[in-house]
Amino acid sequence: MERLEIDALFVSNPANVTYLTGCTVWGGPQGLVVSIAKEEPTFIIRGVDWAAGIYQSFLERENLITYPENRRFKPDMEATMR
Repeated sequence: MERLEIDALFVSNPANVTYLTGCTVWGGPQGLVVSIAKEEPTFIIRGVDWAAGIYQSFLERENLITYPENRRFKPDMEATMR
């Protein structure tokens, strides 16, 4: 990354996230931020998947950022009914 002058990389493909973290949770949107400034990546994961993120990956707890289930994208049901 340094050679290519890339400071950070955001990984959102579930297969690539699993490969890089070892975490097999595919329950919702997740992402991994790999930065040259930090030794470990930062894993963005649903709150309900936090325990799996801890026990299935090598990451320290402070490198997992969770978000609540109600923050997931949900299409407007009224718009889809038209």
